[in-house]
Amino acid sequence: MLCEHLVKLFESRLYKYLNTCKVLATHWNTIDQIANFCLLLESSSTIMM
Repeated sequence: MLCEHLVKLFESRLYKYLNTCKVLATHWNTIDQIANFCLLLESSSTIMM
């Protein structure tokens, strides 16, 4: 039960991050900036968990 809840929580977080990256992709021209930002989000989400 708890495990299922954590998976859902993680999925919703991941979904938000991916959406953020998509939004940023419309503002930023270089893939490098987007990739770096997504990596930053990824590492910060690992710290939060």
